Amino acid sequence: MKTLTWFGIAMIFVSLVLASGTGQAQAIPQKEETASTQGNTRWVKEYVDQPGDVGSHTSIAFDPGNGTPWISYYDDTNTALKVAHRVSSGGNCGLSNDWYCSTVDSSGNVGMYSSIDVHPDDSSLFNNRLVGVAYYDTSNSALKFAEYSCITLPCTWRIVTVQDAEVYLGAPSYGQYTSLKYTANGNPRIAYYTSNPLGSDALKFATEVDSGGNCGEGDAAEKWNCETVDSGEGMGQYVSLSKSEFVNTHIAYYNGNTGDLKYAYYAGFGGNCGTDNTWSCATVDGTDGSDVGKFVSIHAQANASDKLQFAYYDTTHGKLKYAVHVGGGGNCGEFNNFQCDNIESIGTGLTKVGISLAVDSNNVPIIAYMNASEDQGPSSLKVAQPAYSLGLLYGNCGPETPFSTWQCTFIDGGGAHQDEAAYASIALNPAGLAMIAYSELETYDSPNEYNLKIAYQRLMLYLPIVIRN
Repeated sequence: MKTLTWFGIAMIFVSLVLASGTGQAQAIPQKEETASTQGNTRWVKEYVDQPGDVGSHTSIAFDPGNGTPWISYYDDTNTALKVAHRVSSGGNCGLSNDWYCSTVDSSGNVGMYSSIDVHPDDSSLFNNRLVGVAYYDTSNSALKFAEYSCITLPCTWRIVTVQDAEVYLGAPSYGQYTSLKYTANGNPRIAYYTSNPLGSDALKFATEVDSGGNCGEGDAAEKWNCETVDSGEGMGQYVSLSKSEFVNTHIAYYNGNTGDLKYAYYAGFGGNCGTDNTWSCATVDGTDGSDVGKFVSIHAQANASDKLQFAYYDTTHGKLKYAVHVGGGGNCGEFNNFQCDNIESIGTGLTKVGISLAVDSNNVPIIAYMNASEDQGPSSLKVAQPAYSLGLLYGNCGPETPFSTWQCTFIDGGGAHQDEAAYASIALNPAGLAMIAYSELETYDSPNEYNLKIAYQRLMLYLPIVIRN
């Protein structure tokens, strides 16, 4: 009898779920990211939390150590901050109860503008993992911070008020448009917007300190230091914070007075803004009179070959835009040091647009965004990536040189649920695969209620078939 073996006659698609975690943490295999990885994936969608008006003001982050995804979001039904993380067992939400959803803070109307980050456990003896959430306390017009840790058992959330408004007519409001990142040593840093009806609005920046700070309430008094980075009418909205190995703090934000996208980084000295000119502030886009910069998402330079990048909304022209630092010869920014390009038409005059940018280890961007252009019908969730990262010679969107250089991919449409991704947040797991946490607006069975959904990539492997005769 003769045995024939050949490959490629048939293929088995084996989906490896690399974006999962466990209650404590499920390890995800580490792999070297390559540009072709993105072209060898498919997207999977599922619900995390429903029913009820949950799922708005989403933010997602992966534990860099074990790859567990964590999502913060707003529960409008109970006016509370909620957090979900993936588990291997013992969950209470999601597909097959593979997520654990919990209410973190329900003291008044809290949880809008949430931003989450995870500091990994670097100790083999103790669980030093920290999960932090910055968010807005609507009831008190205050910035709040919640942190989950297991350093002492049982694992608990500590909740503090970072900056609170005085109780008087026209008092400032602190904490809208928050953005949180941990430093390498686990120190939380928060960029946020301050609205001041009787004075100047401001972009502000808060760091936790051992003592001697100028803000913090109650037990946290003088345990935070809050400083003004930039100020003026409408200054500091739509904040996005990033960090890099070169300059530890980078902030993108919107100037509501002029309709410009701005950028600030901590200079230490010789800057042009902030306390004692320790910050450097510059305009990236908008000097042509267009209203640009809302819903901005920033990625700071992570290594020597990486670049400062932004994804944001052009309200005037209804475009998703992408800007990258080129150092000179660009078409926007001071001294034309940025290249600003239109990626896709997503609808004009939108008041809620989910836009979120992530960059892989090869410095390739991926943008999750809402498309609500008229030819789309109900809004949809899409992702935009450079075409080459998908193994394509040319794409279907983005700048043309002479062919389109980006690929815009449909992920999820409203359909019976109408609108997708008015709130969206993207992150990459340690294996380099993306997960998007986003909202879905239910307008039929439960009118005007949000559901929390995720879309995540699975890596497809093609295994040979061995056929014996």
